[in-house]
Amino acid sequence: MNSNSIRWPLLILASVFAVPLTWFGLMAAAFSEAGWQNPIAVTLFWLLPSLSLPVLATYGLWKRVPPATMWGFAFCQWIVISWLNWDSYLQGRSTTSNPLLILLSGGVAFPVWCWIAIAAVCQLENHFRRKLGTLTRP
Repeated sequence: MNSNSIRWPLLILASVFAVPLTWFGLMAAAFSEAGWQNPIAVTLFWLLPSLSLPVLATYGLWKRVPPATMWGFAFCQWIVISWLNWDSYLQGRSTTSNPLLILLSGGVAFPVWCWIAIAAVCQLENHFRRKLGTLTRP
């Protein structure tokens, strides 16, 4: 079995998550304003999802990009959303004061789950590429 026969369907599956995530980021950029929140966190909130399709294209075209890159984006997105939730808490606009819940609240956001799905599919693609690449070597 050729590694490309499994590689491209998996990258297409990852793009199914990357396209709406990019759209989400572009819409967030168009309609967001910092207001009382930290402008750096607000910028990262829309910038990270906007980069999902270019990052996935780079991963697909350049085989040296590790899947850990996608996991890093998922982690950064989680941190940014938790940062915005902490900012809301410090401004007195939060529904909870439990620090653990505020930290974990970043994980329930749509961009985080999209990044996790993209990272998982890229991890699977990388596994198959390496496994099939070692089987086909002379």
